[in-house]
Amino acid sequence: MDSDEEDQTPALTKEEILRRLDLVNQRINQLERDNAELTSTLQATRTLLEQVQQVPGRTTVQPVSNKEAGEVLKPPKPEPFDGTSTKLQLFLTQYRAYFGYFPVRLATPTARVEFAAGRLSGHAATWFEPAMREHVTIPLEQQNVEVVRVYSDYEVFEQALQKAFGVVDEKNKAEMSIQQLRQKGFASRYGTEFIQLSSKLNWGQEALMARFFDGLKKKVQEELFKKD
Repeated sequence: MDSDEEDQTPALTKEEILRRLDLVNQRINQLERDNAELTSTLQATRTLLEQVQQVPGRTTVQPVSNKEAGEVLKPPKPEPFDGTSTKLQLFLTQYRAYFGYFPVRLATPTARVEFAAGRLSGHAATWFEPAMREHVTIPLEQQNVEVVRVYSDYEVFEQALQKAFGVVDEKNKAEMSIQQLRQKGFASRYGTEFIQLSSKLNWGQEALMARFFDGLKKKVQEELFKKD
């Protein structure tokens, strides 16, 4: 038998060629998707790292045409708070944001407390009613010192709400959760959960950055090391 005949490999059928091409194409598409996801994840991670580094603060929306931003944009009022402990943090955050639309009308602590207290409902409204009644019916110099203190400092008002309706051991629960938190999907979702938990803790920037990095997927950690 000739050597050429011995080396000759069977010819592939058209169907087999198409099948192999399809497999190669699928692999290329998968690699492109993986690369796009990794690029997106890295970008999201870098953005989130910058957010973690920043000190939380409130941005005030500037007035336009001698009108407050709230008069122009007409944002909806945040939902009332009825005393449900799991809804307290959302209530406090939304009202802080809402105040930014009215930097003149709601500039003073007293104006803010009066506005937010007026949005209490249910058990929370019943709880605060004695302080509100004293504030609106009794001259300032005759009011209880605690009532004056609450209406003179919005942070004191927030602290009173947290003491009365806040989640028990919220800080400990947040610390345990953030230690167990790991990136399982996109970095954006991981980062959102991380920032929510970190807002309940008094950790320093270095501790937050270290914990955030440790929770990322190993693949993302390696890519961040490469690019830095």
